[in-house]
Amino acid sequence: MLLSRIAQLPLHSYTFECIHVQIGSLAHSTSLCNDRLTHSLILCLRDGDTIQINQQSFTTVYGSCMFLPPDSTIECKNTTTEPIYYQVSFYMFARGEQQPCIEPIKSLPYHMWLRPTPLSSILEYIQCMSRFFDSHEASSIDEIHPEIEMNHFRANLLLQQLILACLESQTRQSSDLFAPALEAIQHTVDYIHQYYQKPITVEDLLQLSGLGRWKYSKLFQQLTGKKPLDYINDIRINRAKDLLRLSNHSIKEIAHYVGFKDEYYFSRRFSQSTGIPPKQYTYRYHRTPPSLSSHRHTLAPRVVATGNTLGDVLSLGVRPIGASLTVIRDQVIYQQQLLDMNDIGTYGEPEQIARLQPDLIIHEYTTDEVSVALARIAPTFVIYRHDPAHIRLRAIANWIGQGRQADQWLSLHQQQSVQVWKDCISIKQGETALVIIQIDGDLFVMGGHGFALTIYQPFAFCPPPAISQMIQQQIPYLEIAWDELERYASDRIFLLVDHDATSLEYLHQLTHRPVWKRLQIHSPFHLHITESKWNFDDPITREHLLSVLPDILKVTF
Repeated sequence: MLLSRIAQLPLHSYTFECIHVQIGSLAHSTSLCNDRLTHSLILCLRDGDTIQINQQSFTTVYGSCMFLPPDSTIECKNTTTEPIYYQVSFYMFARGEQQPCIEPIKSLPYHMWLRPTPLSSILEYIQCMSRFFDSHEASSIDEIHPEIEMNHFRANLLLQQLILACLESQTRQSSDLFAPALEAIQHTVDYIHQYYQKPITVEDLLQLSGLGRWKYSKLFQQLTGKKPLDYINDIRINRAKDLLRLSNHSIKEIAHYVGFKDEYYFSRRFSQSTGIPPKQYTYRYHRTPPSLSSHRHTLAPRVVATGNTLGDVLSLGVRPIGASLTVIRDQVIYQQQLLDMNDIGTYGEPEQIARLQPDLIIHEYTTDEVSVALARIAPTFVIYRHDPAHIRLRAIANWIGQGRQADQWLSLHQQQSVQVWKDCISIKQGETALVIIQIDGDLFVMGGHGFALTIYQPFAFCPPPAISQMIQQQIPYLEIAWDELERYASDRIFLLVDHDATSLEYLHQLTHRPVWKRLQIHSPFHLHITESKWNFDDPITREHLLSVLPDILKVTF
């Protein structure tokens, strides 16, 4: 396509006018369309969804932006979730021209994922623009009013900063090929670990990385020591080993669960990797030969849930006959649902579970010894306790045949969360928050788990640097000494405590310590005190927390 003279001008020859900012989800069989005058920039807030842009398929990449020219169409197809996005729409005017450009311009890299950093700054630009427009939603852009004029002027400046950040990210990718390319490879490795159960092709990974095939394969091997497909298969086979050792599920079920559609191909790859076929591996490493029952987990009426899996299971419409209630019975918000439920001990005692004669055990991994003992009782599905909440929920849901229900809940919850932060709660740009939970006088700071999962959102609070490092290293929480609090200084502190006399006494001691007073003087903060029951991250707790969050934020101490 030949570009006109106007479309080939250098970037500084254009001015930009922001006309609309929106956030939402793209529902199935619907589309977003730019008109013939409107350019746009979309920012994706979730990984791994499939969208079609101008009839070309793309896989969404969390935190990445893409420029779209006029007359563009975005559609959501063949995915069980609804992609979450920001869309910034704008006009472009060439110097001396009265009408907006109606064609792509040479200076913008359309249809390419860009990774502007830091993401917190990008979100600040967009959220601030959104607030400017929301505050004058009923006003005409041509209305003569000083405040409206100033806000539109500010929005246009922020739009230019946003575009500049995106273009600078492209420049960095071009000028320093090696480091960004390795970062792109690492992103695809993270994607494999999260979605290994789904069909993944090298073409998917290439598209996700934005690299050429030869460069991608070379750098992938340099980073991991393996070819992409071999790496995917190794991840799947290692997960299959756990299931073969710790559960009573058939080889066919395990093959399907870890991402192999063909049981025989799975057996061949497993034999190549381990030197023995799956059945022989099971008999060699399982303490007792599994009874290959024809009973299907999706029909199991008698379920036991160990550890903190209870809230996830209840949210999927399954009421276990037994659960680990010793500690959490008086802490969770769904206490009414625990009536007449059998307590199996803090971690799930095999003897107590065996008495219940369960059909399925959903087990939060503690040790191999406990897991093998449970596998002797009934088919056992193992969950790793520090897996991110959405991964944990999806894994359980898929195993009990409720995968679509889990995806629908996650999508709806994301939309509701956006609405709460956007409409109900006013926070400053870049405002940081720290979550502390006090247990028997000991202090724990939270990473991206529990209560923190709700407040650390792209459109909400930012974690302080020390907590950001914990989240990057996937550390769910960390016990700290009281004198270490200054290292975690934030604009707001959420302190989670129980209401018993002992906990309140510890709270009094904390807030009267010299380190607390120093923190208030040198790094003033708003303190919000709420109950520790909100530190669970199951769907039931998270849904209720959204409804009370505005009230929690209204009260400061």
